[in-house]
Amino acid sequence: MNEPAIGITKHRGPAEAEDEWLSRLADAAEAEGLDGSVSLEEMAAMLRAHRG
Repeated sequence: MNEPAIGITKHRGPAEAEDEWLSRLADAAEAEGLDGSVSLEEMAAMLRAHRG
């Protein structure tokens, strides 16, 4: 019964807003698939090789 009026959203703190943003980013990345992606271990090896 005490629902907010249409177009008015409940105030969220910065942590909740960041969690929602990160979830949207993760969902978008997941939707793109794994083609061309590398694991963290592979990325670390590439960075070590690049640094020489």
